[in-house]
Amino acid sequence: MPGKGAIPEDHPLALGCIGLYGTRAANGYLRSELDVLLVVGSSLHEFSTHVWDPALKPTKALIHVDIDPSEIGKNYPVDLGLLGDAGVVLEALVEQVRALKIAERQPAEDFAALKSRTEYFSEPAMTSTEVPLKPQRVMAELREALPEDALVFTDIGNTVTWVERCLLARRPDMIMSLCGLAAMGSGVAACLGGKLAAPDRPTMVVCGDGDFQMHGMEVMTAVSHNIPVVWLILQNDSLAMVRDIQTMTYKGRYVASEFKAPDFVKMAGSFGALGLRAEKPGEVATAMRTAFASGRPAIVSVPIDPNEMPPAKARMMAMDRSLGNPPLMQSLSLGGLKTLWSMLRER
Repeated sequence: MPGKGAIPEDHPLALGCIGLYGTRAANGYLRSELDVLLVVGSSLHEFSTHVWDPALKPTKALIHVDIDPSEIGKNYPVDLGLLGDAGVVLEALVEQVRALKIAERQPAEDFAALKSRTEYFSEPAMTSTEVPLKPQRVMAELREALPEDALVFTDIGNTVTWVERCLLARRPDMIMSLCGLAAMGSGVAACLGGKLAAPDRPTMVVCGDGDFQMHGMEVMTAVSHNIPVVWLILQNDSLAMVRDIQTMTYKGRYVASEFKAPDFVKMAGSFGALGLRAEKPGEVATAMRTAFASGRPAIVSVPIDPNEMPPAKARMMAMDRSLGNPPLMQSLSLGGLKTLWSMLRER
């Protein structure tokens, strides 16, 4: 996720992010018994490898580039480790490949067909007209409304999964995700720093209602100092990632994961910011355009389907194993099975 957009996701050879919340195109291709895999600047951690799926190990050679020697081979055995700055190493590799004078070849797989088959940034939920809105639909409308030079921060929780999977990034400096420490509420405040650092770029943050209630008073800071940032709040009256874990692993025994969110539009007005609410298909794009055009700090509140879950099957099953629980399918109620089916439709 921190590298999202490093290769524009609309490039013919781009497959998007890998991992628990990545695209089916990337996950399917990288687990299809590749012969050689070049990994640059990734520790191959839990989220990006589907809980260290052995299928990611290539059949012939894993080449790992990193500036930190402790990262090379930490999670997967490597056949060749290249220690150094990623930019320097890649430039050297380019020169080596050019020296080989090999005729340019097309990818072994037709990537266009792969993307079509795996619904690359086009899964059905992104065009759903259901109300409350699907978060995937919200991301599709956001993409439609974003200016080319927009700077998009994400907060933590299920929010970041929808951005990772469903919001196409066209440039390497478009998405700012503070997922290293995964601190909820961090994006709600960090977007102000982003706007101050890049005052000419339209700046926003995608956050959940739980995220916003942790650091939402920063809207008052924005109003006081005239910092025009837009907060897009996905409202489902829950700490959704925690609630999803309680649904799947704890059989629906919910503890401190549900709440009644405030009226964010009225809250915006009390701060002196613009407050907008988008509830129906088409309203998100319109509201976001209005918010950006206002030149003011703004909140756009969007009620979303509280039962829509990101694809986290591998992580849920790993958590179950760590707790000594029976296999997931044996432990779920009928309601839990329906939720699981919603989560597994792809994957």
